[in-house]
Amino acid sequence: MVRAYVRRAPVVLPSGTNTGKPIRVVIDYDAGTIEAYRITSMKIRETILGGTPGLLATGPVEGEAARNLERYFMDEPVMKIRKRSEDDFEVDFEAGFQRGRIDVGRDELCKKSQWPNRNGQPYLKWIGLKCTDPAVKEWLE
Repeated sequence: MVRAYVRRAPVVLPSGTNTGKPIRVVIDYDAGTIEAYRITSMKIRETILGGTPGLLATGPVEGEAARNLERYFMDEPVMKIRKRSEDDFEVDFEAGFQRGRIDVGRDELCKKSQWPNRNGQPYLKWIGLKCTDPAVKEWLE
């Protein structure tokens, strides 16, 4: 029996991070990815350390550079999960101004993670999802 392949449009879900920040989650069944994006723009601030001890000046950054940085941070996912096989996933996430990438199994994705803390939150919970959510459950199968 020959099975026909049917393309599926990505599903977009409003969600929130485990710290309460609003995000947009895109589940792409064909690409095998889940991506989480910022909804609110970041405010780029500049910090200048002066020559005088204890002098610190901060303020908003204006201009084209600030707009480009804000646009970049809105377009870049804060977390991307790529399914390699039924029980093998790659999680690429933002950690401040650094990015981390880790290979995990289904348990770390759904039950508890081992990094950065042993027995920490599952990676899906970081972006407000659960393995029991219908869209996620379908993506995992």
